[in-house]
Amino acid sequence: MAAVDNLSPRQFWHGSNQELSGSIDPSQPHTKVHNASFSNSAYFTEHKDEAQVYAGWAAKKHGGDPHTYEVEPTGVYHQDMTQRQGGSYTTRSPLNIKGEV
Repeated sequence: MAAVDNLSPRQFWHGSNQELSGSIDPSQPHTKVHNASFSNSAYFTEHKDEAQVYAGWAAKKHGGDPHTYEVEPTGVYHQDMTQRQGGSYTTRSPLNIKGEV
C-alpha cells in the first residue's frame, strides 16, 4: 500500500480523553486505548463524528472528559486497516493540533 502525503486540504480529527495542545507526538509515552492500536502510532480520521465517539469511549474507559481536536499530519500516514469505515489513518509522525471543536 502506498503512503499518503499531507498535501491534501482535507480536515482531520482526533478524539481523546485528555486536554491536548501543540502537537500529539506518538513517540512519547501514552496510554494504548484500543487493543488493535499500536502505542507508537497516532490515529486520526476524516470523520469528526467518529473522533467524537472515540473521545467519549476513551473518557468512559479511562476517565477524564471527551475532547475532539482538528489535527494536521506532519509526515507520512497510512490508511488504518483495523477500521471498517474508510477515512481513518495512522502515523508515527506528530500531529499538529489546530484547535478543539
